[in-house]
Amino acid sequence: MMREHLQLTGAGNTEPSIRLLDRVVSAARVLPSGDVLVQTDDIKDYEDLIKAAPAGSSDTWCQLLGENAGLKIQTYTVVAYGVTCRFSPSAQDARIQLKAENVRRISTAVEIVYMDWLMTKRKMDETRPESAKLLIEFADPYAANQAILRGLAIYGRNHDRQLFNDSHRLQQCYRCQMYGYIARNCKRDIHCAYCVGDHDSKECPYTHNRHKAKYAECAKHKRPDFSHFAFDRGCPIRGEELAKI
Repeated sequence: MMREHLQLTGAGNTEPSIRLLDRVVSAARVLPSGDVLVQTDDIKDYEDLIKAAPAGSSDTWCQLLGENAGLKIQTYTVVAYGVTCRFSPSAQDARIQLKAENVRRISTAVEIVYMDWLMTKRKMDETRPESAKLLIEFADPYAANQAILRGLAIYGRNHDRQLFNDSHRLQQCYRCQMYGYIARNCKRDIHCAYCVGDHDSKECPYTHNRHKAKYAECAKHKRPDFSHFAFDRGCPIRGEELAKI
């Protein structure tokens, strides 16, 4: 089961007050992107705050945290184990199929925002596993909770599942190459993963040239060996981040 979260964009570093619209906020923190993550322990408070900040409105409680602040709805990701790789999460009817198979398990209306394998496509192509972990991102906390409690069926087979969190994988931003968050939450300057240039890694001409390799974070922290790609397994900063999870 989970606590409910609301994410506010454009709120700067303002710390939220303990009550918003007389609804209790149990915790809040500023993300690397500058957004503020607001937590409520009561789902009724969560729903009331969402209703009080309709999309497109410029006069809501969000402006208490910043003039240009707006609401970004938190989604709820469940990880299912041992899913056959015959299932294609990117297929056009994949979400319809998953909802149809689980209509009796998940009684509430289900909106699946996103589905994909936890393993990267490159790793999937290299190892060609028969089964893998599948990420299913729900828009509704009720649906995610019921999926966790009652299970998920795919191709007629029930799968172990749990709420996805950062301990399932190491997060590294492919925009700035720093750890702890992903590119969609990043507002830092872009750095190439191969040569630390200010261009997208996909456009780098040195993808196979280790003589040009450089990782910005290791260089910034004056690590003795910073001449490696940002994703290098031998990177000392990567090792430190892996040790945390």
